[in-house]
Amino acid sequence: MRITTGMTQRSTLADLNRINERVTKAQQQASSNRQISRPSDDPYDAARALQLRESLAGVKQYQRNIKDGQGWQETAEEAMSSITDSAQRARELLVQGTSDTTDPASRESMQRVAAEKIRPSSSIGRWREHDQAELDTLHDIAGEALRKFGYE
Repeated sequence: MRITTGMTQRSTLADLNRINERVTKAQQQASSNRQISRPSDDPYDAARALQLRESLAGVKQYQRNIKDGQGWQETAEEAMSSITDSAQRARELLVQGTSDTTDPASRESMQRVAAEKIRPSSSIGRWREHDQAELDTLHDIAGEALRKFGYE
């Protein structure tokens, strides 16, 4: 087979066109900072990129959930600490009030102070409505314990 000048020119022109397409694609990737601009560029990598984005979105949601959980835990710990402190003070007043050496006026005063200590504990934790049931359960448990000591 004979190689003509026309065949060489067509082959060279085809090579130049392929090189031009690759340069154009490389420039497009460099300017957009994306290796894949259309799914048809690389279907496998496009599908993989979508899967990775979904996974990343899931991880970000997990991180937000963890932060929320930590916030809930800190708030619950603060509430329980406050309730414990109030209950301890009320207990101290109860023990002091049951002493035979305490006069009735002092007992009445101690009862008012104990009631003031207990009352704020009954509203601690009512800061979020969607967790009201769990916090009410804690409140009911604490309230039942205090009622056993004669405080309403």
